[in-house]
Amino acid sequence: MATAQSRAVQYDRRYTIYLVIVALAGWALASYDFNLLVLTFPNIAADLHLSASLVGLLGFIIYAAMFIITFLVGYGMDTKGRKWMWMLSLTAAALFTGLTFFVNHRRAARFW
Repeated sequence: MATAQSRAVQYDRRYTIYLVIVALAGWALASYDFNLLVLTFPNIAADLHLSASLVGLLGFIIYAAMFIITFLVGYGMDTKGRKWMWMLSLTAAALFTGLTFFVNHRRAARFW
């Protein structure tokens, strides 16, 4: 028969494994779009006839924006709360995801 202490250790081990899986899944999903961009950057540069220096500048801007946004979201979580910042992040993600409609649409040339 298992003692209460061994059950607690078993529970703690399972919970730790659960937390590691959730953290890795969250990181994988959060970095998916950036990794996709890195993989498609050469094709984008070729299609838009971008120079290597401009591609480097765009990469720098993306990394700098990620750096700044991390601090802003962290500060917002500390002051406004996690729920409020989560809803703001979801709204921004939905907005920019919706804007991708104009990228490959026939009206995209007229829109931009």
